[in-house]
Amino acid sequence: MQRKVVCKNLLVRYHDGMLVNIQQQAEQNLDYIRAAMARVEGASSVSGLGGMLMGLIALGACAAALPYQGNLQQQLWCWLMAAVPAVLLGSAASLRKAQRQSGQLQWDPLRRFFVCLLPNVAAAAVVTVVLWPDAQQARLPALWMLFYGCGVLAAGAYAVQPVRLMGLCFILTGVAALLLPDWSNLLLGFSFGGLHLIFGGWLYRKHGG
Repeated sequence: MQRKVVCKNLLVRYHDGMLVNIQQQAEQNLDYIRAAMARVEGASSVSGLGGMLMGLIALGACAAALPYQGNLQQQLWCWLMAAVPAVLLGSAASLRKAQRQSGQLQWDPLRRFFVCLLPNVAAAAVVTVVLWPDAQQARLPALWMLFYGCGVLAAGAYAVQPVRLMGLCFILTGVAALLLPDWSNLLLGFSFGGLHLIFGGWLYRKHGG
């Protein structure tokens, strides 16, 4: 049996013969939640090392595509072939980091991150299939950057600040690629290569690897 009383302006209750201060209990719960959120923000499950590996692969794709200047389709094939190992390595590195940090507090943000990112990646894949034989194929590099940037920016709600900033930079680079289609290969190298290296290094140094 429980009954509540007011004592010295504090709400308390009797529970199994013990006097419990509800306000104090609520404050302790709030402190725990704040500490948990601080741990999640300070140690993101997104892997900086994985981002840097993706950046290196992207720079390799950019270099491999350079000899095919003027042959857009061949350049795009170079990027598509590089995308598979880059995504696998980046995902594996993030999963390993979350496993190393352990705990539900690390797995949940990572799961939500991928739930936000993957629909945008899937949409980019569909657009690629549709536009590949079309005259609008030249728009694909810009669309890849825009879709990826929007996905990363949305997923950044469950990650630390560098991830959100990277998503915004991808979007801006995608807009630049729409305006400068002849520079698409170099802009792809700058975004998927340079931005992944810069922000991946930031995550690696400041947010636990």
